[in-house]
Amino acid sequence: MTNRTLGVISLGCSKNRLDTEGMLYALTKDGFTIIEDLENADLIVVNTCSFIQSAKEESIEMILQAVHMKQQRPGTKLLVTGCLPERYREELAKELPEVDAFVGVNQYGEIVDIVRRVFAGEQVQDYTTQTELPAGRVQTTPKHLAYVRIAEGCDHRCAYCAIPAIRGPYRSRPMEEIVAECQKLVNKGVKEIVLIAQDTSYYGKDLYGRFCLAELLQKMDAVGAQWIRILYVYPERITKQLLDTMVNSKSIVPYLDLPLQHVDDGILRAMGRPTTQEKLYALMEQIQNCVKPFTLRTTFITGFPGETQEQFNALVSFVKEGYFAHVGAFAYSKEEGTRAAKLPNQIPKRTKEARRNALLAAQQPISRKFMERAVGTEMEIMIEEYDADICMYLGRAQSQAPEVDGVTYVSSSSPLLLGQTVRCKITQANEYDWMGEAIDDVSQ
Repeated sequence: MTNRTLGVISLGCSKNRLDTEGMLYALTKDGFTIIEDLENADLIVVNTCSFIQSAKEESIEMILQAVHMKQQRPGTKLLVTGCLPERYREELAKELPEVDAFVGVNQYGEIVDIVRRVFAGEQVQDYTTQTELPAGRVQTTPKHLAYVRIAEGCDHRCAYCAIPAIRGPYRSRPMEEIVAECQKLVNKGVKEIVLIAQDTSYYGKDLYGRFCLAELLQKMDAVGAQWIRILYVYPERITKQLLDTMVNSKSIVPYLDLPLQHVDDGILRAMGRPTTQEKLYALMEQIQNCVKPFTLRTTFITGFPGETQEQFNALVSFVKEGYFAHVGAFAYSKEEGTRAAKLPNQIPKRTKEARRNALLAAQQPISRKFMERAVGTEMEIMIEEYDADICMYLGRAQSQAPEVDGVTYVSSSSPLLLGQTVRCKITQANEYDWMGEAIDDVSQ
């Protein structure tokens, strides 16, 4: 199959992005050319998300837009994949007959065959076999940044989450395979590697019989990346060994993304989270006592079924302790097939959202204080783009994760390169972003 064009819409998390990159690699190897103008694409791929209601709504909207494009250009084929068709197989096929293929999250190794069948005139629904991602990627991130998945699936049974039912059980990748992939990326010029999984701290348990994240990071430290970042580290398995590994590393940034979700013991039990308020406060103290200061990010859920005002107040009090530089919050989303959806005392939507807004408002001055402390200091900033409208570069510090945290605006008297790391003097701050002046180049 040659001389056909391909347009892609990729929604949801960075794990979805990696699925998209694998599909793009396989299809371009088969002769497709990627184009940005989806209206002129011979094949449109929509990789969906269905984590919460708002994600499902966005996915449906994008599918409908793609259907419209297909109708305007006879001969265009439309493939919908990702978490939404995996979760709602029969419903989607019934409601969207215009879609040529629905593909689950475990069939990406067969994507070339599926697409060939579609262009042969077949309507395809494939959710059958579990295959591996194609052994390559078309990088959709900036050249200096790459996500690397260390595991797929999840063994947890959090009451609010549908991911285990969608993605299957936790499956760690072999350590040597991950290290080899990262080495290859570094050799291609990648400066920052972001390690992801549904729970990175669970890495290795299924494959090696023990939790191996610290061991993996020790090996990763030798690949030569400038920054190595870890996301989605569950608090229950943050050990002294893991913290010591991060502190003593030359490339692992002192940044921890801890999806805590709540702090009240009753809500944590109802959520199925194996921790307590006492343990979370002790963990915060342990991290604060590390020789190297850590930047912490977390996410919380407000309005979980049965959450009382008192329980919510306990969450606000925890946030006001000032542990976190970055906080995300979601109003609880009632998801079909989850245990929480069947719980009594569902909270009204207005109350859930009001609590979410109140929690973020409590965090706002804390984030501002964190940012303002840096004014007058110097730090390393990795340059990511140039904004011609304001004549400034945009970059990130080690304390700013890609896509989820703020950015640093950098002015420079000389041209800077994307992916370059410069020393920058911070001159201004708000709750999310810094502004600064470039001093010198510290790129490796």
